[in-house]
Amino acid sequence: MDICIAHSEGGLITRRAIEGMTEEQQQQMRDNYFVCALGSVKPIPKGYGKRVENVYSRQDFASLPFAIPHMVQSGCEAKFVSCQSSWQQKNMGCIDHAALGATYQKALEKTIKDFRRDYSFYDEKNR
Repeated sequence: MDICIAHSEGGLITRRAIEGMTEEQQQQMRDNYFVCALGSVKPIPKGYGKRVENVYSRQDFASLPFAIPHMVQSGCEAKFVSCQSSWQQKNMGCIDHAALGATYQKALEKTIKDFRRDYSFYDEKNR
């Protein structure tokens, strides 16, 4: 099992890369990859991995205008989280889009914790 973490345009690149794969490669993604897209400009559909999580800050005004129309059209699911980033971590003090900001880092930590709980990932702390 592998985890693919994509942010912003990286979510679009990940999606397009999967779409360009052969059917056999796409099946390997569905069988083996967990995808966590943070503030992706284009959300990743559920069937593109074993499990796919699209996570958006409610104050991510950089990616949401691009992502929301695609969510409606393609039926992609998304989790919306409250802003936890400080104003210093935000773009222009109000756009919560930073991958290393508190909002997306806490969301990523929770997503990986959920993946581990549900799929028994290796954890060096619990050998």
